[in-house]
This record gives sequence, C-alpha cells and structure tokens, in this order.
Amino acid sequence: MSVLNKDRERDVEYFRLAMTLADIQVNYETADLIYELHRIHKRLGGKMTVKDAVKIRAKNEEKWLEYHREKSKLEFKKDGEE
Repeated sequence: MSVLNKDRERDVEYFRLAMTLADIQVNYETADLIYELHRIHKRLGGKMTVKDAVKIRAKNEEKWLEYHREKSKLEFKKDGEE
C-alpha cells in the first residue's frame, strides 16, 4: 500500500528522494522510519538505546497501520457512493 502524495511530509519525501538518488530504494513508510530514527538519535546526542529504537519502531508501525485503516475506510465509502 502506498502513501498518497498529499499525505507525505516534505522533509521525509526529500529524504526518500535523496536515498533513491544514492541508489537506496525504500518506500515512503520505510523512509519515514529511518528519518525518525535519525532525528531522535541526533536529538539524544547519539545515546539512543535498543529500547528507544524498539519504541520508535512500534510507534511508527502503529502510525502507518492507522493511516491505511483510515485510507481504506475512505476508499470504501467513496466506492459505495457511486
């Protein structure tokens, strides 16, 4: 499942594009996770723990599960209206 362009954050999309240009192929959701891990790692001054990383991963996964649930509901409603 993909993330709609209108729902993409500019900084994450530029980060994803930079990775693509460096021949590192990742989807938007993966780029979002890497971007968030890097942002928090930097904020913590490089002192990120495994526990921190696991929490970030879980939060990111829940964010995208919820996004796709809501997106599916909207698509289902839209299809039902026609």
